[in-house]
Amino acid sequence: MGKKTQPSPFILFFIFIALLFISVVLHELSHAVAAIIFGVNPAELKFGWYILGPGVTVPDTFPLEDLVHFRYAGGAGAGILLLIGYITYILKCRAAIKAQGLLSTNWWVGGIILFWSIFQFYNGYIESMRFDDYVTGSINYIIPFILLLLLTSAIHFSIYYIITKRNRSFRIREAND
Repeated sequence: MGKKTQPSPFILFFIFIALLFISVVLHELSHAVAAIIFGVNPAELKFGWYILGPGVTVPDTFPLEDLVHFRYAGGAGAGILLLIGYITYILKCRAAIKAQGLLSTNWWVGGIILFWSIFQFYNGYIESMRFDDYVTGSINYIIPFILLLLLTSAIHFSIYYIITKRNRSFRIREAND
């Protein structure tokens, strides 16, 4: 059985910030890919720093009926990529998580990846459905942030329970054989 040591809060905070940066990059790249799919010449895309942070803008000739999809694509694309990353990471680190449990740094990193994935889906929804509030910075993210953190924790702990329960039931069957 692996050595059980608590993960360093400093390391986890650094990982949290690094994954925030990665999720923002994925978000903006997803906007760019969506614009290209909708027929925008990549040279017409403008990358810049706006009120809330980095952004991608499309030319004024971009069809209005596709604008909502373009706006949502940032959160959806980043959310899907991070969710795939989460599933891959949990499957890869399953043994370490079983051995070290909730004290595993792998366990906490997986939870952080899942959080940013879910947050990106939410952010894509807000960006597409409440764009005026989004660009002016008048949306309060504190309560949704806390609620998404709780939701993520519930999902992540459920997955942990499934991983460890399978391990226990396997050991019980092995002992009975």
